[in-house]
Amino acid sequence: MCKLSGNGDFLVIRAAGKDAYNPYIQQLAQVVTQLQHSLSHP
Repeated sequence: MCKLSGNGDFLVIRAAGKDAYNPYIQQLAQVVTQLQHSLSHP
């Protein structure tokens, strides 16, 4: 999802259910942030 967003925002729309995506997206965002930080500060 992050790659397809062009490093911008993305939105997850669910028609039913709970916030099952939240932990996955939070972990994904942390990994992406760490990767961006390591690439910008070699």
